[in-house]
Amino acid sequence: MLASALLLGLALQSATADERPTADDLELALFEPQIRAAANSRQHSDLIKLVDLPLRVNTGGPTARTRYYHTVKSIERDFPRIFTAEIIRALQAGKYEISGFGKGMIGVGDVWFGRPCHAKVCYPEGPGHFRIMVINQSD
Repeated sequence: MLASALLLGLALQSATADERPTADDLELALFEPQIRAAANSRQHSDLIKLVDLPLRVNTGGPTARTRYYHTVKSIERDFPRIFTAEIIRALQAGKYEISGFGKGMIGVGDVWFGRPCHAKVCYPEGPGHFRIMVINQSD
């Protein structure tokens, strides 16, 4: 975490006004190592604390469906079904990208993250940290 903060500081100092990172870039620089570490952890709680509720999980294939998880307890119960080996690999090694307006994705849309929107107030350029919002699984 400290190394990420130091790298951010150096990037800000050396960037010209046109190259300065956006709020999303800065947030991603902090979020990416957190989520990679959580994906490498054996503690389910490390990943769960990076989830925004309700979590939407889409499954593909002939039995395509969408599930919403509204509580931490429901995510804990279905953790292996939600965070499959494929999703964990994407979190560990996938390419993290910002798609704009306070949202981003990992891989080719495997996992979507963004700033939490609670009480109908979203913060596309303001306070809040990225959280996992949607997981798209392929069958």
